[in-house]
Amino acid sequence: MKYDRIQEVFRYITPGLFLLALVFVINFNEISDNEKLKDAIARFSAIIIVLLPFVGFVFGYFIECLMACLERILYWIGIPRPSRIVLNGKCSLFILADDLRRAITKGDTVDNKEANRFQQTSKQKVGDKDVVSRCYYQSIMARHIWGATLIAGIYYLAFAGGWSWGHFIWVVGILVVLSFFWYHQTCVYMKYLFAEYGKTLQ
Repeated sequence: MKYDRIQEVFRYITPGLFLLALVFVINFNEISDNEKLKDAIARFSAIIIVLLPFVGFVFGYFIECLMACLERILYWIGIPRPSRIVLNGKCSLFILADDLRRAITKGDTVDNKEANRFQQTSKQKVGDKDVVSRCYYQSIMARHIWGATLIAGIYYLAFAGGWSWGHFIWVVGILVVLSFFWYHQTCVYMKYLFAEYGKTLQ
């Protein structure tokens, strides 16, 4: 239980600090050329270090809210839910045993709405299994890192780096790679969640 609480805190702090690190890297040249800013950072370094986790938590909480809304929009416009992919057996990378899948879906093909219903039911029935909980936090972390990169990319294109097709392609390329990892981690989580839930129905 204590480990889960620590993970709950780090699910906010880590992406928040990651976003701050990206913004720092983007503005590194400006910061290194600004003597007054460097002196201020050196003078208040102890305070900055103490406040960083709190600031990271605040930014991470904002990322959580943003990504929760964005994820709902993506599924609303028709992007297949990872739970739907796993339950329908559409990807060979995330195979759920046939007997477990039939126990959940009764052999039917499910859509996004039904997949979400099965997902919510499974969460209630399975509880905090170690492997499921671990996969859940890995999925959430991948989602939040994608969100932090999205925000940093928008900031870079709009303010720091300036607009150019080269910058845009570079940012989009990174987001595409991270989106595959996010989707992959969520599918892995769904596979283990439904595997545990299916066992309770047999």
